[in-house]
Amino acid sequence: MPTLEEIKQFLESQGKGDFLEAIVTMLQESKQALQPDLSRAKNEAQKFRRFKNGFQELGFDTENGNVEEFIKSLKESKEKVSVVDETTSENSALKTSIETLRRDLQKLQGDYQESNKKATELEIKHKQAKIATLLKKALSDDTGTPKLYGQDSEIELLLMKNALDLDGERVIWRDGESTLDFDSGLKTFLEQKKSQLRNSQRPGSSGVPGGSPQGKTITRSQFEALNPGAKLSSVKEGIQVIDD
Repeated sequence: MPTLEEIKQFLESQGKGDFLEAIVTMLQESKQALQPDLSRAKNEAQKFRRFKNGFQELGFDTENGNVEEFIKSLKESKEKVSVVDETTSENSALKTSIETLRRDLQKLQGDYQESNKKATELEIKHKQAKIATLLKKALSDDTGTPKLYGQDSEIELLLMKNALDLDGERVIWRDGESTLDFDSGLKTFLEQKKSQLRNSQRPGSSGVPGGSPQGKTITRSQFEALNPGAKLSSVKEGIQVIDD
């Protein structure tokens, strides 16, 4: 097949140079007219290569694969992923709600325990106040004078040892596993504290020389039998210790 240069030489030798120029001009014009289409074809080819590479990265066989079936499988996979994402989101929201509920329950439990603790403390204080009032009344004479030296200290000691308790509205004495009614328990207590009983006689009638003007006296043996708290209370009350 002759080359373009050979055709050009032949036409010039035959005196057809003008014809040759016309052909060249026509070819150039045709090339310019086809240039937009060539550019579009080039762009489409580039797009096709990008799509092909993308499908290959997704696992599609660009030589033997069925595009429609591959796209269908992609849609099914996307739906599964959406369901998983939705389920994961729901689980996350549920976990958040459970955690919030757990914290609220812990706070509620803490508030309940604190309220229950305060209620118990108030109940104990009320019970002890009631017992102390009854004891002070029972351990005082008609004038309100305590029958025992260091009586307040003895009452505090009884409350600390939980020697008395409430049985409904009744005050009872506890002695280990057994209990006594208030009067019986008080009688036993006074017998145990006989050495601390006050001398109720007034000066001049007691026969005890050197008695205090208020009649507040205690023998030395009685004083020595007192517990430390009762001794301190006796001193604070101005009780005079006399020899036996």
